[in-house]
Amino acid sequence: MNPPRAWLIDVHSTVLRVDFAEVHQGLADIADVPVETFRTAYSQVIDDVMTYQGIAPQATARVLTSCGIEPRQRMVDELVAADQRLLIEHTEVFPDAIDFLHRLRAAGASSALVSNCGDHTRGLLAHHGFDALVDELVLSSEVGHLKPDPRIFHIALERLATKPESAIFVDDKVGYCRAAQALGMGAVHLARRARSRTEAALPEDPPIVASFADLTP
Repeated sequence: MNPPRAWLIDVHSTVLRVDFAEVHQGLADIADVPVETFRTAYSQVIDDVMTYQGIAPQATARVLTSCGIEPRQRMVDELVAADQRLLIEHTEVFPDAIDFLHRLRAAGASSALVSNCGDHTRGLLAHHGFDALVDELVLSSEVGHLKPDPRIFHIALERLATKPESAIFVDDKVGYCRAAQALGMGAVHLARRARSRTEAALPEDPPIVASFADLTP
């Protein structure tokens, strides 16, 4: 069997981990509301944040309104800027992921990070140098589709000029891995932490690894 020509790789909990509890706490402190109030309001806009590019200011205004705060432009702008800063401050990058991306490049394989995320993820990834380690960033807020929608996978494959059967997808969510398999891709379920499954395993589920160190480009 020939080695895969391309790797599609998830972002959150796969190549890095963001402490969103700290991010939300920081934003709630700026808005001067209880963090649970802020988190509840944010949960009402998260799907739009991850699907529409440039929506952060409007979404932030909606969050403030839900918290009972008049969404003045100065406060909206402050929260949007703070969101980017707090994401960077509260991110842990996994060294094994960095090493694997270097190994992929050395092996001549192409790669794309494929993420369900908001606009600030591009800045986060650039800050940590991921934009220089992969060939493409395929971010849901920019392409308008969320995993497991097959369209986000097709966009990544098209950008890498690769057919599904020549690609492998890596994600921490087995459901997204199954969606990639349904398109003809190989898949690997990266489970960094031992945890109980939320759904029953299927015979055709992808192999599980605990680290990128367990993978060979």
